[in-house]
Amino acid sequence: MTSIHFVGGEKGGEGRSFVCRALIDYHRDRKIPFSGFDTCRSYSDVSRFYTNIEGCEVKGFSYEDSLPDIATTVLKKEIEGNVIVNLQTHGMALMMRPWIDVDKDARLSELQSKNAVIWFVSIGSCDSHRLLEESLRYFQGSVPHILVKNLSGRSYWNIDSVNERFEQISTKYNLPVITFPNFPESKALRAILNEDIPYLEAQYHPDLSIVCKRRSSVFLNRAFAALELAEAI
Repeated sequence: MTSIHFVGGEKGGEGRSFVCRALIDYHRDRKIPFSGFDTCRSYSDVSRFYTNIEGCEVKGFSYEDSLPDIATTVLKKEIEGNVIVNLQTHGMALMMRPWIDVDKDARLSELQSKNAVIWFVSIGSCDSHRLLEESLRYFQGSVPHILVKNLSGRSYWNIDSVNERFEQISTKYNLPVITFPNFPESKALRAILNEDIPYLEAQYHPDLSIVCKRRSSVFLNRAFAALELAEAI
């Protein structure tokens, strides 16, 4: 079954590109056909990592591309395997909802026919909690969501009240939840990001230290195990 995977979270700093790159590398590792889109026009959070990777199509956009045009490009693509979309900050509100609202019933039906799913990435911030419930109310079950509890960076998931607040939402909407791992060492992750190296290549890259390569392998094993639990790929 082919699907369109929207990786977002609306609020900046939640780690959507961090998760999106892992989802792309999961497809590459498992030999699952896919096409990728990076809708972040200001700074190519995802596409820049794959510009020199043979057989890996991840299209980026610039400010010359309007948001309506980007939405049309993404949604009108003939699916040959899965489609993975890295949404910019507030990408659902600024890009996807205006496209949907032109003819809401028809376009939600189109998304359903393409097995669209929203990966809602969150570090547990209050704004993220509010935006998640807003997105769930808007789609009313027509496009399934997966809450990705991102443990990277300044995650708040170790706070009991944060978990309780999100558990209330996940119970109310019967929302699938996965826990996405932190990268084992921030210094190793910075080295990978500075060189625009995909996670898969980081395991063997000649310019990275042995420690960095090992950290990459550990992270991928944990990340791929988390993604498999979602049962949406």
